[in-house]
Amino acid sequence: MVRSAAIVITAGALLFAGTVPAQAAAPPPSARLAVLKGDLGIVGGAYPGLFHPTAGSVEVIGKVIAMLTVVGPSGEFRIRLAPGTYTVTGCGPTASPVPSCGSPRAIRLRPGQVDHVQLVWALVP
Repeated sequence: MVRSAAIVITAGALLFAGTVPAQAAAPPPSARLAVLKGDLGIVGGAYPGLFHPTAGSVEVIGKVIAMLTVVGPSGEFRIRLAPGTYTVTGCGPTASPVPSCGSPRAIRLRPGQVDHVQLVWALVP
């Protein structure tokens, strides 16, 4: 990542003589985020009924956030979130003959954590 900075020096600043104590740099805000990675799909088919990735959407609800993330045919998703407790629900594609959503799951994310979930939106024979 490239960051730009501008330094402005005024005449008053040039009169300052001495040293300034070093301060530890605060981690960038993105370092404090957590990541929810996962797969969205259906479970079914011949015994034992395997997971099959599908397109659809993932709904995330927290205290101060509600979001819907569209998931492509690979079923894979990655969502960056602030640490906290969320309810996550996987839903099938809206073009599905029987659009449906799976059971909501509660997750708790800590700063910097990467959590992996498998969201099932339908059980099929």
